[in-house]
Amino acid sequence: GDEARDLAERAASTLDIDYLGVDLLEADGRLVVNETNARPTVDAAEKYEPGFYDRLAAVIRRTADEREN
Repeated sequence: GDEARDLAERAASTLDIDYLGVDLLEADGRLVVNETNARPTVDAAEKYEPGFYDRLAAVIRRTADEREN
């Protein structure tokens, strides 16, 4: 949900990484970051919210453009 996404986005922001896999666990009724993955697995489309692949493609294009300049 929104809480999980917010936590994952805060983890990525803290690490200053645009694209990051964040594994979350629920412990004692709260979400905690278990680990982060610089090269996360992207697999079955039904696991992701609408627009995920478009946002991923945009990050890849932006990163490629930054490296060219």
